[in-house]
Amino acid sequence: KFDEYLQSVRQIEQRVERSAKWLDIPKPHVDISKLHLDADDKTPSELLKTMLDLMFLAIQSDSTRFLTYQMGNMNGATSIATKFPSLLGFGKNQHSLAHGWNKPGGAEALGKWDRFRAEQLSYFLHRLSTTRENEGTLLDQTMVLYGSSNSTTHNNTNYPLVLAGGDKLGLKHGAYHRFGSDVPLSNLFITIAN
Repeated sequence: KFDEYLQSVRQIEQRVERSAKWLDIPKPHVDISKLHLDADDKTPSELLKTMLDLMFLAIQSDSTRFLTYQMGNMNGATSIATKFPSLLGFGKNQHSLAHGWNKPGGAEALGKWDRFRAEQLSYFLHRLSTTRENEGTLLDQTMVLYGSSNSTTHNNTNYPLVLAGGDKLGLKHGAYHRFGSDVPLSNLFITIAN
């Protein structure tokens, strides 16, 4: 037990040493000339692109090792993004789109909204995949988890997720996985962390 304790302490010391070294590494120069910081919630495409560009620059400049971004939520009351589907001509709001898929024109409207969000993800992944870093691309060195809480019920199961990137981090791609209800989503997060 004492050896395990000493090993744990040493692992923490090594992580602290790596973190301290990282602070002294010069950050790469990044091009901010194409940022549209004047984008607002009246122009969903520009606002989301700006947010994704900021995330890209944070990764490229090694300013952070972890990011999270929520394009909007289903409730909508606390999100400026609740009106994005309406502003883009897809319907009222995200919540109405999710529950209205089986009404006339509902599946088409929901499909357009889903496509719009997928295009935003594609834009972000493209930026990462076309930026060279070390012996690969920025996407090779980055894991991007994209998900949706979109369903016709309020049951928090079976949500679609995409895990992209991370080729140089040991991820194997090109497969579709479907797990039973006995497999918790937290297993994915543990796998990513390891």
